[in-house]
Amino acid sequence: MIGVRDGWGFLTLTILLSLSGDAVTAGRAGPGLPVRDFYPYGPSANDSTLAIRDDASSGEIALQTSFPFFNTLHHSIYVIDDGYLSFHHTGPLSVEPMPLGAESSHMVAPFWADVDIRRGGHIYYRETNAPMILEQASVDIRSVFVDHDQFRPIWCFIATWDEVAFYGAESLLGENSTKLPVPTNSFQTVLITDGSISFAIFNYHSIVWTTSTMQKGDEFTGLGGTAAQAGFNAGDGTRFYTLPGSSTGRIVDIDNSTNVDKFGQWIFQLNQDMIRPAGCNVDGSLTMYPPSGIMYGGDEILISGPCFNDDDNVYCQIGHATPVQGWVIDKFKATCVIPEVHQSGQFLLSISTDGGISYRHSGYFYIDDPEVSKPTITRLRPEYWINKDRIMTIGWNKKLIRSRFVNIHVFGYIHSQGQYTLRNIMTIAMAVSNYGLFSFKAESVNVLQDAHQYDFGIIRITAHVEQNQPIEDLGAVLSQRALWSNVHSLAWYQLHYFGSDFAVRSAAQCLDWYNDEDMLTDVSAGLPPCPCTLDQALVDVATFTDDPECDSNDESTSFSCSLFHPGAHHCVRSQFPIDSGAGQQCCYDDRGNLLLVDDTPGGGRVQRSHPHGSSVYAPYISHFAIDLVPYLQCCVFSGQCSAYFQKRPSDDCSNYHPPKPAILTGDPHVFTLDGFSYIFNGIGEFTLMTIDGIFMLQGRTEQVDDSEASGDTVRKASVFTAVAMQAVDSDVIQVELSQLNQVKVLINGVQLDTNYFTQRLFKGGSINITNAVVSTTFERGISVEVTATEDFLSILPTLSSIYRGGTRGLLGNWNGQKNDDFITPDGHTLSDITDPYEIHFRFGILWEITSEESLFTYPYMKTYSDYRMTEFVPTFPLDLAPDPDIAALCDVYEQCVFDISTTGKISIGLGSRRAIEDFNRRVKNARAIKSCGYLTPPEDGFKNGTVYTQGSQVLLTCDDGFRMTSDSVLTCRDDGTWDFPPEAVSCQRLMSGPDMELILMIAGICSLALLLFAVCVLIYCKCKFWYRKRARQKKKEVEKPVSDVLSLKEVTVIESRESYV
Repeated sequence: MIGVRDGWGFLTLTILLSLSGDAVTAGRAGPGLPVRDFYPYGPSANDSTLAIRDDASSGEIALQTSFPFFNTLHHSIYVIDDGYLSFHHTGPLSVEPMPLGAESSHMVAPFWADVDIRRGGHIYYRETNAPMILEQASVDIRSVFVDHDQFRPIWCFIATWDEVAFYGAESLLGENSTKLPVPTNSFQTVLITDGSISFAIFNYHSIVWTTSTMQKGDEFTGLGGTAAQAGFNAGDGTRFYTLPGSSTGRIVDIDNSTNVDKFGQWIFQLNQDMIRPAGCNVDGSLTMYPPSGIMYGGDEILISGPCFNDDDNVYCQIGHATPVQGWVIDKFKATCVIPEVHQSGQFLLSISTDGGISYRHSGYFYIDDPEVSKPTITRLRPEYWINKDRIMTIGWNKKLIRSRFVNIHVFGYIHSQGQYTLRNIMTIAMAVSNYGLFSFKAESVNVLQDAHQYDFGIIRITAHVEQNQPIEDLGAVLSQRALWSNVHSLAWYQLHYFGSDFAVRSAAQCLDWYNDEDMLTDVSAGLPPCPCTLDQALVDVATFTDDPECDSNDESTSFSCSLFHPGAHHCVRSQFPIDSGAGQQCCYDDRGNLLLVDDTPGGGRVQRSHPHGSSVYAPYISHFAIDLVPYLQCCVFSGQCSAYFQKRPSDDCSNYHPPKPAILTGDPHVFTLDGFSYIFNGIGEFTLMTIDGIFMLQGRTEQVDDSEASGDTVRKASVFTAVAMQAVDSDVIQVELSQLNQVKVLINGVQLDTNYFTQRLFKGGSINITNAVVSTTFERGISVEVTATEDFLSILPTLSSIYRGGTRGLLGNWNGQKNDDFITPDGHTLSDITDPYEIHFRFGILWEITSEESLFTYPYMKTYSDYRMTEFVPTFPLDLAPDPDIAALCDVYEQCVFDISTTGKISIGLGSRRAIEDFNRRVKNARAIKSCGYLTPPEDGFKNGTVYTQGSQVLLTCDDGFRMTSDSVLTCRDDGTWDFPPEAVSCQRLMSGPDMELILMIAGICSLALLLFAVCVLIYCKCKFWYRKRARQKKKEVEKPVSDVLSLKEVTVIESRESYV
C-alpha cells in the first residue's frame, strides 16, 4: 500500500495489494468496520471497565477456560489500557518493535500504543459463553478457515477500546476559540477457543492517531514519532507476528484494510507455534477441508489458497487423475468434488483458476480406503440385508446433500483389466424427498444392468436435478456430491432374483472358487504366525492390530463379528500385507484363547488380500471380493464351509515368538530390551535404538521446567519431550510434547492434523492416535508407542523377535543377557559398570547424535545446538535423601520416588509409575507360551477341549461301539509336545448287542452241527467194528472140525478175551 496522507490520515492515493494472509487495502473514504459489526460491548453487555487513570490494567483475571497461545496454555489474562492483552503482566511496557523476550511480553496487541483514557474513552472487557456470541464467533471463523469448517467455540473474551485518546493529547481550537475533541481510536479484540484451537479477531472502527507525546508524537494529531504496532508476541525473543504498517505511520490505515475481505477486520489462528493469518496467499499453498476423501469419489471439499474471483474457471486435479471442474464460493473459498480414485494414500491436489491451463497452488490430500472411511449412508438392521423378502432401510445426514430431492442407486463392483470398477446396476428410487431415511424391498428396485451377476456393491445417493430449480442451487447438484454406504453383499437382491435356486448357485460358486484357488500359490506362505493368546496379540502391536471386522471395543462390529466369526470375542490381523499381498487374521474367545477354524467357524483365517491392499490388490475391495464373498457363498448361503476353510485355514501359533517391549519414561528411566533398568538423565538428542541399515529411533530430552516448582531454583532433572524415527525407505515420523500438553505429530516435517486424523498410513507404516497416545508401526515389525502426560513423553518400543541380537543404543543389545547392554557407539562393551555416574558419562552421553544424524524437524528459529547442554550434570540417586511422604505416594516404585525428588513434581513421579506399571503388564503378557499345535481327533472319535498351549488338557473320546486303545487325556507339556503321541491314539470297535446275538446264534448252530457230526462218526465207527468182528467169527467157524469144537464154556471164555483185545 502506497499513499499520501492528508490531515489525520485520510488516504488520497492507494494501490491494492494481496499478500500472504496480509492486507487488502482500500482508499480511506471513512471509518473502517461499523461499530454495529463489533461484538456487543459496554454497560449493556455487562462488561467490566478499566479505571480512568494512566497505565490502567485489569489485574489478573482467572480464565474460566484455558487459552492456547503460541502452543502454550494460559490460565489467566490482563487487560492493559495501552491497547493489548497480556498473559504475564508485571507492569507497563514501553512501546518497542517486536519480537520481545520478556516473559511479561506474552501479548495480543490489536493496537499497542500509549493510551490515556483520562483524555477520553473507555475500555471494556468480559468473558462469555453466551450462545449468541459463540454462534457469531463460529460463523466468523468458519467463513475464513476452511480447515476449521466444523469449529465450535466454547469460550470468548472480548476487550473493547472505545474512543480512546493518546497520552499527551491536546485539543485544537476550532471556530469561536472552542476546543475540538481530541483524536480518538476505537478498536476491539475477541479471543475465541474450543479448548485446544484458538483464534483472535481484531476489529477496527476508526484509527486516527498512532502514537503519544511520550513517543515524540504530535500533541494535537497523535501522528509521527514511534508509531503503534499491532500483532502478537510469544515472549521468547523470536516468535512474533505484526500486521502491515506496524511501527510505521502506515498503521493508521489498519482500519481500512483487512485479511478477510471485510475492511477493518483481521482474523488469526493463535494456538500453533506460529501465528496463522486468515485470507488468501500467493505462495502456492492450499488448505483443504476435509483433508481426506473416499476412493469412490463424490466427497465435496472446501479449498482455500489463491484469492478467487467470481469469474474464475476452477479445476481440481488429484495426482494424475483427470481434472474435475470446481466452483468459486467467495473470495477465499472454492469447492471441488473428488473423482473416483483406485488407490489410497497421499496425493498432490492442485487447483487451477484459468480453466486448467496452469496449476499454481497445490497441497496434499489423502485418499482413504473404504474400510477406514466412515460411510455417509447407514444400512440399518444389516441382518435384513442377507435375508429374503425383508424391508431394508437406509439413513443419511440430509444436510450433506443440498437438494430437496435425491436419487438412490446401487453400484456393483466388476473386475476388469486388473482392477475393480463400479457400475450403476440398479435404481432404488428417483426424486424422493431428502428426509434422511428411506425404506424399500428388493422387488421394487429398477434394474439397469444384469444386477444378479454382481455379488457385492455399494449404495449411492446424489442430488436430483429439478426442473426450474433456482440457478444458485445448480452448482451443488451438478457437482455430483455423493453419499456412499459401506461395501456389502448384494444377496438381498440375488435372493429375490434366484429364489430357491440361490443356495444351489452359491454352492456352485463356492466350488468354482475352490477349484480356482488350486491354481494359486499357497496363501499361508510367509505370513506371521498368530499369537497364542489375546493378551499376547494386544501386546504385539509391531505385528498385529485390532481387526475392524470383529473388535470387542467397538459395538458397531457386533454384526460383522457374528456373521464372519461366530463365537469369537475379538480378532486381530497383521498390520501390513506381505509381498504376495496376503494377511494373517487371528481370533480369540472371551477367555483369550486362540480359535481355529478346524474347531469352530469363529476362528481367524489367512487372507489372500490384506484389507489395506498392496501392489497386487486394491485396498479393501479385493479383500471383500477374494476373502469375504467366498465365505458368504460357502459358509452362509450353501453350507460348504469345510471347503472354504481348506483354502483359508487358521494358524495354530505353534511357530509364534512373542515380541519384546522396552521403555523410557520419567526423569529418564530406561528399561532395556533385555530387562535391565538404569537412569540416564542427560540433556540433548540421543540414539535410543538403532538397527543397522533398518531402523533409527532418536529421542530429545530437556531440562524440567521448574517455574511452578518449589524448592531449588534449578532442577537437575530432564525428561523426554520429542522422539523421531525412521525405517529404511520410510517417511520420518516425529512426535513432540506440545506445550498445550498434547502430542504433535509431524510426517517428514509437516504437522498432521490430529484433530481430524486418528489413523493414517504413511510410506512404510501407519499411525494411530488415541487421546494422548501415538502408536507408530513400521512394516518391518517395529512399533513405537509414545504417550504424552502432563510434563513428559513415555516411549515404548516393541520389536519383533527377528531383531534379537541386532540392536544398539540406550535400549541396549537385545540378546537375552543383561550384562552386555552397555555397548558404546564404537562397539566397546562395558560389562563392569553399575554406578549411575559411570553409566551416564561412560555410556549414555556417548550416544548423543550429531546434527548430521538428526532426524528432527526444528521449530522456528531453533536448531540442533539449541537443545544441547553438554555441561549439564544431573542429580544421581545417591544424592537424594529418603522422604517417607514421597515413598508413601509411590508404593514400591523407586523410579517414582526418584522423579518426584528430582523434579519437584508429583505429576512426573506418578506418571512414570503408571507407565512402568503398564510396561510390566506388557512384559508379563508377552511371555513366551509353547503350543503343541492343533490336535486332530482320532478316527471314530472326538475331543473335548480346543486349547493347545502348555498346561492345557484335551480329552479324547471314542464314538459309541469303540474303545480307546491308550490314555484318553493328552496334556501339552512345557516343551510344546504332547505327553502321549497323538498319532498313537486310536479307537477300536466294540461288539454291539445285536452283533453278539448273531454270533451266538451262529456259534450255537455250528456247535450243534459239530455234535451231530461227532455222533454220526461214532455210530459209523461202531457199526464198522461190529461188522468186522462178525466177519472174523464166521471165518473161524468154517475152518475148524466138529471134534475140535470146544465146550460152550470154553467158547465163551475165548469170546470174552477177543472182546477185550
